[in-house]
Amino acid sequence: MRWAIRWVVRHPRRVLATWILAATMLAVLAWALAPYLPPDSGDFLPEHSATVQGYRLLHEGFGEEAAESSIVLVFQGKVPFGEAERALAHQLETHLEQLRHEMPHLGLLRWLTWNHPLLGTRLLSADRQCALALIHLNWPFVHDQATHAVSQVETLARDLLQTHNARYSDRPAIQLLVTGTAGFGRDLNVAVYHSLDVTTWATMVLVLALLMLLYRDICVAVVPLVTIGTAVWASLRLLEVLCVCLRQPLINIARIFVVVVLFGAGTDYCLFLISRFREELQRHLPSRAMHITLRQVGGALVASAGVVMLGLAMMAFAEFARVSAVGPYVAIGLGVALAAALTLAPACLLVLARWYGGRSTLSLRKAASDGTRVNWFWHSLAQAIAARPGTILIVSLLIMSPLAWYGATSRAIMDVCAELPPQAESRQGLELIRQHFPAGEIGPATLLLVAPLDTQPNTLRKQVDEITQVVAGLDNVREVRSLTQPLGRSVRAAADRSDIANWSLLSQGVDWLAGQLASRHYLRQLSDKWVARLEIVFGTEPFSAESIATLRQVQQTLTPYVGPGRPFTQLAVHGITSFTADLAQVHQSDRWRVNSLVLLGILAILIAVVRSLGWACYLLATVLFNYFVTLGVVSLIGPLWLGTALGATDWKVPYFLFVILVAVGEDYNIFLMSRVREEQRRLGWCAGIQQALARTGATISMCGLIMAGAFATMMLSELVTLAHLGLALAIGVLLETFVVRPILVPAALLAWHHTKSLFFPPNILLTSPPPAPTKLPSHRPVRQSA
Repeated sequence: MRWAIRWVVRHPRRVLATWILAATMLAVLAWALAPYLPPDSGDFLPEHSATVQGYRLLHEGFGEEAAESSIVLVFQGKVPFGEAERALAHQLETHLEQLRHEMPHLGLLRWLTWNHPLLGTRLLSADRQCALALIHLNWPFVHDQATHAVSQVETLARDLLQTHNARYSDRPAIQLLVTGTAGFGRDLNVAVYHSLDVTTWATMVLVLALLMLLYRDICVAVVPLVTIGTAVWASLRLLEVLCVCLRQPLINIARIFVVVVLFGAGTDYCLFLISRFREELQRHLPSRAMHITLRQVGGALVASAGVVMLGLAMMAFAEFARVSAVGPYVAIGLGVALAAALTLAPACLLVLARWYGGRSTLSLRKAASDGTRVNWFWHSLAQAIAARPGTILIVSLLIMSPLAWYGATSRAIMDVCAELPPQAESRQGLELIRQHFPAGEIGPATLLLVAPLDTQPNTLRKQVDEITQVVAGLDNVREVRSLTQPLGRSVRAAADRSDIANWSLLSQGVDWLAGQLASRHYLRQLSDKWVARLEIVFGTEPFSAESIATLRQVQQTLTPYVGPGRPFTQLAVHGITSFTADLAQVHQSDRWRVNSLVLLGILAILIAVVRSLGWACYLLATVLFNYFVTLGVVSLIGPLWLGTALGATDWKVPYFLFVILVAVGEDYNIFLMSRVREEQRRLGWCAGIQQALARTGATISMCGLIMAGAFATMMLSELVTLAHLGLALAIGVLLETFVVRPILVPAALLAWHHTKSLFFPPNILLTSPPPAPTKLPSHRPVRQSA
């Protein structure tokens, strides 16, 4: 560590050259490897999940028809559709077939329109003014190829519709909306790309504005921005190279977190460095001042960054693929930001001091002397807390406890639809479907039943028919399509046409013909078993909690039919509803696992820093308390700000909020406690705590504002969930900055000292016996003479 400090202080220009060379090499290497960067595969669930197992069985039995997502084209008119619209559907089918042959990588499997002779009627609304076209894809709904397929199909459909509307200009124009699971995935990907651009520029502008407000010198203000901007650039290029080497995709949501977290936390590290550098400039020349600064705050910066990096790295133990990737990616980026703050930022400051002949140094010294007036507030607060620490601690906890209880009892919801704003095309298309069709039509649940190979076909048909009738009788089930009812309902049940002679016989014939034509779609004979498929359409959208509850009811209802000595040996499910249900289960297990590992890892670092198990546990308890308070506040104001449900948050909000807020909260506590240890060696127990709070108050507060502002830029995202998370993180950081760190932590330390506990002696934070108490100097602002 010492040799690194000497190298940075003695050779700042070499440090700058090293960073420029390293960033350039990473940029060139990342550019060369860009064609080999794996695309976002859309993999979410672990291999043992029911949905993945169901897809494997579906692919084994119906390989050429095993769709993973679907595009739903919604055609809306103002007059009933007729032969002209049937011709439009036929043209669409013809062009889709051509597109499949020209671009096989799109993964177009099959499609169904209202022009189909048997199944087309269920894709035409009762008033005949709305029709659907279903296109099934061989890609997960958020895969990059699925997004590309949606764009190609939409372009094709709009071109055909434009020609149709021009030809029949005397009739009201038909409108087109694109939805379906792949449509939702496309809108999510587009929103993420937009969010990445918006948050990046907004964060940079905000950080620069706050730094200018703090330093009032463009040269000094640019140092943190250049340092962290370089770290962000280098981190993203490094991650691209690593992803190519590891054959892992760099998901876009990870890029957003890298930008936001690095600009927030990295700027904090630079501010702590510059703050201490300003203090040392009052007594030493720039080189000596920087040497002392790095030696004094270097360890605290490493420990602080280590807490955040450890917390984020623990997310690698999550089974949910996209979460397990985000944490380690951001941790690697934060390591680069820490290295930049300890090398690039000091080198920039020293070069500026020498280049401008001391002008920047004088500016820093002037800011340091001005800080005595600013810090008067924090000295006053420290003295007020020291006067009544117990009272202040208890009152603060009583005020915040109701919010913490409300946050602890808030519920997490999983709804992909809710992630997009109401004006998103896929949500508008879903709303239009809901008005004319069952909402579940955009993503039916697939039920797979495995029967022994020696089962007779007639017996199997009867058993499938019995299960079809049982499932169709459940609440929220609008339609069941199977081997015996490929149309979802028999022709006899569809209409009572007693006015037609021999209607019963005719309808039976039509049902039999439909069954024969669709038998291969719903039943396959493999080498060792039969696989039957049922498609269940729910009355609610497939992402909703109601659909998940209905799917679980279906599985429970069919339990007597599956098992040894029963008609079927295996029951499997697939589809977006099954995916959402499995995601909820994986999230619940991941949340307990990752949160426990985060707490244990951070506790170990805290014990090493404060050298006390009791105080380490208390510091950890304060950030946990702040986490629940933040959840409570967000659950209350979310409906007013973002239009979310009262008392509910999207499942990703508490998940990411816990890891980031707990780590960042301890980040600030470590800075405070490190300064407490240093000041107590000079001033004693109580005076050391007051001096540490006064000395670090302004700096940590500005760091908290910058961090909260960086997170708040996520509220500019089109994704409701990302905006919700940005709001929660901003509130949590502000509470940590202005309540937990300056009030709950020092008040507890001082109150404990006053009680003279036998378990934690007063000198628990000291490495040597404390000196005699020293009276704090007055820091009231001095009136300047004219």
